[in-house]
Amino acid sequence: MNVDDHHALQLIRGFARIEFALKTLPEFVKGKPGDTPETQWTAYYPIARQAIGEATSKEARDVLLGTHANDPPPKKMVITAIGEVDFEDCPLQGPIGDKLMDAARRVRNNLVHGGKEHAFQERYPGHDQRLVVAALEVIHIAAAADARVARLFF
Repeated sequence: MNVDDHHALQLIRGFARIEFALKTLPEFVKGKPGDTPETQWTAYYPIARQAIGEATSKEARDVLLGTHANDPPPKKMVITAIGEVDFEDCPLQGPIGDKLMDAARRVRNNLVHGGKEHAFQERYPGHDQRLVVAALEVIHIAAAADARVARLFF
């Protein structure tokens, strides 16, 4: 993704901190004894969804959901019939807070695992930067939604 280092690192740090906090609470951990624990994000959604839905700015909401006139809708990477990699629309589901959290997680995943294009290949100039800033806003709201998580996050 084409984003500045400061915001990229802040997003990675934010997700690392909230995952750490969630993994200290058994209700948000998935796995059996002896397994490597996985964060069970969807178990946290009911706690954070209202705060995220109400406190996320219109600008962040629009960029993450693709509802602004100049922002594309959420997409996912797919392999085409001829074996090339492309993107297709992938609408988010559920209550608004869940959609925003899912979108923020996609941004994090794209930052870490995908979106390695050069700045000259950016399909929507400035969009990656706006996505990361919006995802940062959502992750901070999500972390503040539960006092136990907030204590370890902030």
